[in-house]
Amino acid sequence: MFDDDQQSLAPPFKRGRFKAFSYDQPLEPSIRAIPSPGHTPCHSFFAVESEGQKLLLWGDVVHVAPVLFPDPAVTVAYDSDPAEASAERAKIYADAAREGCLIGAAHVSLRASAMSWPTMVTSSGFRGNYSAAPIKTD
Repeated sequence: MFDDDQQSLAPPFKRGRFKAFSYDQPLEPSIRAIPSPGHTPCHSFFAVESEGQKLLLWGDVVHVAPVLFPDPAVTVAYDSDPAEASAERAKIYADAAREGCLIGAAHVSLRASAMSWPTMVTSSGFRGNYSAAPIKTD
């Protein structure tokens, strides 16, 4: 873990606010962790499902959206296993496109805090045809 991360997480750890989880058990009835190897050790996605809708929280697997959406094979210095990270990106892009779920991702500059995937693969590879999806807060 990075030094800054350890420092920022230390207070909640000391107060007992963190709970270990396993991938084979849901965190809550509608929330499950999904392993996401390659980016950083123990990197995980989280799926939240309710009333037939799904939100997939990606963490920070996409660092530079204009580069990594069109070409998931591109890797960044933070990828601990570049080959595995690019394969995981390609898989999660295809899963999101197939399922039509909303995506919550760090390091992605959009006006809304989630996006949807109306299209996925073309003959020349992945295309980042995503669009901002408004989130209702009422």
